[in-house]
Amino acid sequence: MAESLAEFFLANFRAHRNEPAYGQRCGYRMEWWSYGQVVDGAFRFARELEARAIGKGDRVMFWGENCAQWVAAFFGCALRGAIVVPMDNGASADFATRVLCRVEGKLLVCSKRHAHGQAGGIGPAPPTLVLEDFAQELGHHSRLPVPNAAVGRDDILQIVFYIRHDSRPQGGGDHARQCAGQHRAFPAADGCLPQV
Repeated sequence: MAESLAEFFLANFRAHRNEPAYGQRCGYRMEWWSYGQVVDGAFRFARELEARAIGKGDRVMFWGENCAQWVAAFFGCALRGAIVVPMDNGASADFATRVLCRVEGKLLVCSKRHAHGQAGGIGPAPPTLVLEDFAQELGHHSRLPVPNAAVGRDDILQIVFYIRHDSRPQGGGDHARQCAGQHRAFPAADGCLPQV
């Protein structure tokens, strides 16, 4: 078993580099991402975090539909040791803004729809990277491997929030050891690809 989620990601995604990993709708067509493209995106995203001085323990909020770009950004955060704060795609701008302020998020990774909705939020807009612009925004960064941050099994990987009965956000953290214990090797492809 891999020591960390980042090691698991690298080993398995590299082993299946040329195989299709994600299929997602892009207007009227399907867009396919290979495992190799996801790895390359993760390395580029990790370099973007480094350029923004976002590192181990800093928080990055994700707010958008599941997509290959979301997965690449998540693993880019794992490579840098940044803590992911995933926000439900259907969350209100008010709730998402309150959570972002509460965790002192250094970057918002979101869909175009949420980026526009965030403009009317509370306080100044945080630095934002739009999922649909992932390739254009990160294309200048190298896709070569980046060194992993020293993330221990007791470090927090993500903080998940929910709404309490009194409408206040409540969060709980998942440690790297919890996530590392849940992963398994990918089974052989049986013709079904995950669609995100």
